[in-house]
Amino acid sequence: RGAWRFRWMALLVAVAVAVVGWLIIFALPDRYEAQAQVLVDTRTALKPVLQGLATDQDVNVQLNYVRQALLADPQLTQLAVQSGVIPATGLGPAEEEAALDGLRKRIDLTVDLTPDEGVPASGQNVGSATYGVTYLDVHRERALKLVQLLMNALINETLGGSQQGSEHAQQFLKVQKIGRASCRERV
Repeated sequence: RGAWRFRWMALLVAVAVAVVGWLIIFALPDRYEAQAQVLVDTRTALKPVLQGLATDQDVNVQLNYVRQALLADPQLTQLAVQSGVIPATGLGPAEEEAALDGLRKRIDLTVDLTPDEGVPASGQNVGSATYGVTYLDVHRERALKLVQLLMNALINETLGGSQQGSEHAQQFLKVQKIGRASCRERV
C-alpha cells in the first residue's frame, strides 16, 4: 500500500533519471572506428632458388620490423600531418609529442600468421600473414584517411623491401653465375 501511495513520485523520479541519462548519452562525442586488413605472402619467388645459399630469416622478426617502422616518430609524424591530426602549420614540440602519443595509442596493428600447409607453425615456415589496422577517432573522414595512409605505408614498406631484397638476391646470383663461368674458363 505504501508503494502505491508514492507511485507518482516514483514515476517522476524514473522520468527524471531517463531524461538525464539520454542527455548524457547525446552529449558524448561520436567515435568512428576504421579497420582494414591485408594479406601478405611471406614466401618470396626466390625462396626455392636461394635454398641452400642463404639462411631463412625469421618471419616474426620481419613482421615486427614492419610494425615498428610504421609507428616510428618520423613515419607517424608524416601520417599525422597528411591525415590532419597535426595541423600543417605545425605545433610546439611538447604538443606534437602529445598528439603523436595519442595517435599511437589509438592505432592498433595486429598480425595473424598462417603456417604452410602440413608444416607445424614456427617463425621460419610461415606461409602468409594478415595485417590488420584499426584506428579510432571522433572524425569519420580522418579515421578512414589515416587507415588508408597506414595501409599504403604498409604495402609500400612490404613491397619495397621485398622488391629491394629480390633485386639484391638476383644480383648475387648473377655474380655467382659469372664467377663460376670464369672459373670454368680458366680451368
